[in-house]
Amino acid sequence: MGNNYNSGYRERNYKGKLLFKVGDIIRGRVFSLLNSSLHITLEDKDLGVVYTICFACGNDLTKVPGGLKCPSCDNFEERKVSSDYGKEAFTTLYDKQYSIE
Repeated sequence: MGNNYNSGYRERNYKGKLLFKVGDIIRGRVFSLLNSSLHITLEDKDLGVVYTICFACGNDLTKVPGGLKCPSCDNFEERKVSSDYGKEAFTTLYDKQYSIE
């Protein structure tokens, strides 16, 4: 049916790719609430990671064929990336979520 996982879990079900990592902002579609658990799919092209940072240096990542790449340290990260990856609204949302005040 679709990829399903629990919060914070990651799988290699999308063409062998890592779907997401803890800390990523993702867009998914709930397809079931079976057994009081959310079952989410990331199969459509607009679903997947919409924003994340480099796990090596903490800088913004750039969408490249096959995943994401850090322009600062050249780290490549494998993800199921949304067609909306890196749009300004998601960057602002991430900054608000992790701002230190």
